[in-house]
Amino acid sequence: MTGESQVQADDSFTPVTIPDLGEAGSVWRCEKLKDFERQMRMLGLENEPEFKALQRKIEEYTVELEDLWEKQRNCEAKWWQDGEYDAQRADGCNDAGMEWYAAKNWPEAFASFSEAIRLHPRSAVYHSNRSMAALKMKQYDVALEDAMHSIEMDDMYCKGYIRAGKACLGLGDPERAKGYFQHALDMVPGSKAALAGLDDAHRMKEQFSEEDDFHQRLADEGGRPALSRDDVDVESVSLTLVSVEEILKSNPRLESAMYHKAECLVLIGRYKEALLFIDTLRSGVERSYILAEGLWRSGRVEDALEVLQEFVVRNEKCLDLKTYIERLQRDIDIIQRYMDEEGEYGQAVLRCSELLESLSMSACSGLYRRLLRMRADAHCCRGSWLDAKTDLNLALSIYEEDVDALRSKADVLKQMGAYTEYFLSLQRLKTVSPNVPGLSALIMDAARLSLKYKDGESMNYADTQTKTASGPAAAFDVLGVSHGVPLSDVRKAYLKLAATWHPDKWSSGTDDELKNAEETFKVIQKAYNDICDSMFL
Repeated sequence: MTGESQVQADDSFTPVTIPDLGEAGSVWRCEKLKDFERQMRMLGLENEPEFKALQRKIEEYTVELEDLWEKQRNCEAKWWQDGEYDAQRADGCNDAGMEWYAAKNWPEAFASFSEAIRLHPRSAVYHSNRSMAALKMKQYDVALEDAMHSIEMDDMYCKGYIRAGKACLGLGDPERAKGYFQHALDMVPGSKAALAGLDDAHRMKEQFSEEDDFHQRLADEGGRPALSRDDVDVESVSLTLVSVEEILKSNPRLESAMYHKAECLVLIGRYKEALLFIDTLRSGVERSYILAEGLWRSGRVEDALEVLQEFVVRNEKCLDLKTYIERLQRDIDIIQRYMDEEGEYGQAVLRCSELLESLSMSACSGLYRRLLRMRADAHCCRGSWLDAKTDLNLALSIYEEDVDALRSKADVLKQMGAYTEYFLSLQRLKTVSPNVPGLSALIMDAARLSLKYKDGESMNYADTQTKTASGPAAAFDVLGVSHGVPLSDVRKAYLKLAATWHPDKWSSGTDDELKNAEETFKVIQKAYNDICDSMFL
């Protein structure tokens, strides 16, 4: 072989990725358990009760170790723990930070104080100085965290309490701020900064009280601004929600903040949480308005109309909302009439599409999902299974725990002949809502169909193509994991399915249930072995 050909051979070589110690441990555990299972089969002991019990015990310990490793892997260290200890350099960085601070260059000061902390993390002064810079940049949450770290390092460092108090004021929490300023004043009687902070906290509390009285009057009259039906800036509203919740921690009955929180929850689509929180609001026009907003956006259009009946006569905002919701209800009723008439399913699809186009998905995601499910039903009535699956997948991409969409998707997959996906979809439904009536029987049915139509007989994409359900590729689908995931993830998925379908779990069931469990367990074991064999060839 020539030197040139040798170089070409070397260039085409792909090195094996060496896992970290945690990954290596996971692989070792999986292989040892796999070896144990093989040895049991070779010795004919796989059906012996004591060995089966031992196998289950090993599997339980393996799951515990995998969970422990996962927690350790995801454990985040403090941001400053990646530095090297050097007190002299840290002092220099702190001096540089003070110079930047004097020059009113707050970002550079913040960066210098950050480096000082990395080099000497136990210094209360450095944490307090970084808090001081964060206050100037109006990053009050960071400022409070740094001030609390400063107090943790030295609970007698007065400036740490002063800066914690200022950060609480920035977050709109005067009651908590008073506690920090009072603590500083107790430590240093006559402290001007602490006295000024206490005055600011008292003024903020009085201001909140005046604003709350004003907002109470607005709530009684329904005078708060109406919620937008256009696209929502979810990130901005979420940040507002965080700030409001901080205020409510110290002022839990501050009415203006309570309505603001309810509005934010509705706007970002957290409807279940929003409706529960709205129940805590004082009765009045505003409460009825925000309740109706939460209901129609979540898809409960009929309930929203019922809520508004009492207040439409004396409030323009509620009247406008009622008019809008009545129009939505008429459109939904028309769609339902088309669904009830054989041969009109195409019109139902068309009207659903028109209504969906008129709505902002981010502003009313619950109603949007409801209409997607209705359109999927119309597609099913026409036999357009792939279109129905597309709509249901979109609904699940909006909210992955949509029980109705999961149930409908399972039905569609069964009609398509995608029995492995049918089985996995029902497993997902069981995870989300284990009390669905008849779910166990459906899972048994899916397992039976998966077994009957294995080795290329099951269609994964109706009307387009067939796909062989054997070998490692299909095995990943059986276990419900993506192709190319680490063996540890494969192992975890296998253990969870095995824990459900191990025949011992079904020993108290009927003969048919036990037989189905045994067959399903064989499919799961085969899938896992196929993946392991492909990884270690």
